[in-house]
Amino acid sequence: MDVTTMLYVVFTGTALSLIGTSVIILFYTCIPKVREKAGFTLIFQISIADLLFSTIMATNIYLISRNMDEACSLLAYLAEVAYLAIEIWSLLFSYSIYQFSRGRYTSFDDVKKVLPAFMMIGWGLPLLFGLMPLFMGVYGKSIHYCWITANKDYS
Repeated sequence: MDVTTMLYVVFTGTALSLIGTSVIILFYTCIPKVREKAGFTLIFQISIADLLFSTIMATNIYLISRNMDEACSLLAYLAEVAYLAIEIWSLLFSYSIYQFSRGRYTSFDDVKKVLPAFMMIGWGLPLLFGLMPLFMGVYGKSIHYCWITANKDYS
């Protein structure tokens, strides 16, 4: 796949993700009854992580097309954190559904009780796991975007 085609695919996917995520966040913030449900709070957290990731990918396209390599390390770290947050929040959402199906959670109040721990796991772990590559200087310009540098010896 050539670079131009790849950029169009990434841009289209990013734009669709930004639109869908924005609608979810808009509903969550504008409708009070939605905010009362813990399940929607978990979906809101996934949406925030997705919005962050999609925004970073759009910025990635802009930086690479303008050869602005200075910001690549920070952008790559933030992309890694956002991507991990999406995955971990999805796992926490799945875990909550599992707990409901097993009868361990009987109401949304049970999810609200563990929400502070979920916040620490859903945002804390990605921030923590992204730090090691950041301090090792691994993040930077890759071939077509900012992520792990392609020109460094990691041995």
